[in-house]
Amino acid sequence: MSDAGDSRVHGGSAVAAPREEAFEIHLAWSEATLTVPPGRSALEVLIEAGIPIEPGCQTGGCGMCATAYVEGDIVHKDACLTAEDRKRYFCTCVSRGRGRIVLAL
Repeated sequence: MSDAGDSRVHGGSAVAAPREEAFEIHLAWSEATLTVPPGRSALEVLIEAGIPIEPGCQTGGCGMCATAYVEGDIVHKDACLTAEDRKRYFCTCVSRGRGRIVLAL
């Protein structure tokens, strides 16, 4: 796989797909910090670290994995949370953070 990112064709022209960046998840209650690399979801990293989260559909459609965050910039990619919900929660299966986010876990 190339480091140049992939391209999608829309209307006859190639458009570069946004490249995923790694981000950090700081767990407020345990003071642990986890790194979510490109190509992996926050859900996968959290489960691997032993955090009990229901995975649900894993496509951003059900909200079962929605987790409260208290700080950080979230790139919401789900289809289930309302604008009001997105102020406090993010779907760990598909949404990503920018830089460092703090979860209420």
